[in-house]
Amino acid sequence: MARPPQSKAAPGLFLRGQTFWLRYSVGGEQIRVSLDTSDRLEAIKRAEERRGQKQISTVTGKIRGGKTDLDRTLERYTAERQRAKITDEKGFKDGTAKGVTQAVQHFQTIMGITDPGGITSKAVSEFYRKLNGTALLPGNQVKLDTTHKKSEATARTYATRVATFARWFGIEVAALKFKGKTPARKTVIPLAKVEELLAIATGDLKFVLLAGFRAGMRRGEIVWARPSWFNLDSENPSISIPCPDPVTGWMPKTGVEREIPLVSEFADFIRATFPNWKKQAFCIRPEKQPGDWIYRFDDRKMFDGFTSKNCRELTHHVMRHSFISHLANGGVGVAQIAAWSGDKIATLERHYFHLKADAEKAEEAFAAHRKPTARQAQEAMAAQQEALAIRVAEMLEAQKASLEHQKTSLVTPHQSDYTGGGNVADQGTPLSDDKIKKRRFEGE
Repeated sequence: MARPPQSKAAPGLFLRGQTFWLRYSVGGEQIRVSLDTSDRLEAIKRAEERRGQKQISTVTGKIRGGKTDLDRTLERYTAERQRAKITDEKGFKDGTAKGVTQAVQHFQTIMGITDPGGITSKAVSEFYRKLNGTALLPGNQVKLDTTHKKSEATARTYATRVATFARWFGIEVAALKFKGKTPARKTVIPLAKVEELLAIATGDLKFVLLAGFRAGMRRGEIVWARPSWFNLDSENPSISIPCPDPVTGWMPKTGVEREIPLVSEFADFIRATFPNWKKQAFCIRPEKQPGDWIYRFDDRKMFDGFTSKNCRELTHHVMRHSFISHLANGGVGVAQIAAWSGDKIATLERHYFHLKADAEKAEEAFAAHRKPTARQAQEAMAAQQEALAIRVAEMLEAQKASLEHQKTSLVTPHQSDYTGGGNVADQGTPLSDDKIKKRRFEGE
């Protein structure tokens, strides 16, 4: 069926039979609505009023697409905060804007509130309880509603973002008072268990595990990763997280590019598993095209199916947390971890303060997977030569000490070495060392 011609004066307006219709798309869903008029000027007026609004399907009765007042207010909020980042340190980076959008849209879906004026202190508190799993089921005074349950840390973050958003446009929402400090995410998968999981996983799933356990990549970085990020053939293989990605425009959470060592295990897996690696648009599920969601595609079904059978506590963040913890416990310095993980040193010290680190040990651990650069080879050669020189000096010193010991412990029953004449048994006072040397030098 041919696409109806659009009106240049009113985008999305087209004529079907004798009636004008309006077509627009929101979130990938196309909406077509009859304007119930054959008058062009009236149709343009109605199109302006209805464009972007939610519509009820005449077939299913469900609400389809469109934007609510809350959606529009949220767009203004994030746009303003992103503009503010130029002059204000508190301005939103792209990743923060997406996080706030996700939190507010989650609130809209769970609480059924589409008008910004409906955000109250009570509504935000109830939203928080639904997220941390402490809200009761409707009509039940005993059973808890865990339908939307998330971690305590996520529940606090989402609720706080919604409250901050409401206060931005003048609604007095009280700041939430949480009991205790935000719980730290302390789950660390032991190295032996990591090896076991990597041995079981295959294909895209193994790529996800390697990216998390061996490179500390975040969930968004994994699903948006492109082959061009992976420097497989360089002297020192590495993963370069761009900011932004030159093709998709994707931005990392921190808004800063970084480089991570690519261990041989990960590099070998890529070469063996993806024959068309360089031709793929994305590293995993390349056929999935980006939409409006913060992630390019939802990998939870694939990931959760694996974890439910093999390691229930495993999440994307747990993999990253394990990566950092194993580095710190293995001796990596906090500055090096910050460079590889993209976290600030203060953040690492706050979450990993109990771990002792020795940068030299960590460098040795990663060096096992990487070829040395020319400079590193020269430094290694110089270190070997210095060590050899020290060893030679120690050997000469040991030989000198041995000769001294032999001289001082020498007991030669030679009659001429004593002032007393006659028999050796008549040993008198021994001559001085200088006199003994003089007599031997003179040919005695």
